[in-house]
Amino acid sequence: MTRKHTFPAGSYFIGDPCYLIEDEDWDKIGDATNWFGAEFFPSTPPPPKDWDDGLYHWNGKPCFASHTKYGDGCYHNASGTHEFWVDSGLIGVTPFDDNAPPKDDLGFWMGGIIIDPKYSFDVWEEDGVFYIDRMIIRT
Repeated sequence: MTRKHTFPAGSYFIGDPCYLIEDEDWDKIGDATNWFGAEFFPSTPPPPKDWDDGLYHWNGKPCFASHTKYGDGCYHNASGTHEFWVDSGLIGVTPFDDNAPPKDDLGFWMGGIIIDPKYSFDVWEEDGVFYIDRMIIRT
């Protein structure tokens, strides 16, 4: 279980952060977070530079990511209205702005959704279940 993190109002991409974060930043973030707190390394890695139980930073802004229970795949929110593609074993909350990479050829953000709450909201993961504002995603 990750502890609850509170995010301010704003626009966020909900989904696998690997679909939004540029390739040149992905390895830097992976190194800084010890690959998002992964526990599967055979030896003890050095302490992460930017990791607080799901919380890390990209472009100076707080982000959240946690590992899904069963790794890569396609998951749905509890109401079944959205699907989330996972290719890095993570679901996250990533700030979204006009500097984000372009949409895919069909005009969609790959495997996730954009939310724009006008209020602060909590995010956490417990036993493969993600709680993002009022949304629940079981993995």
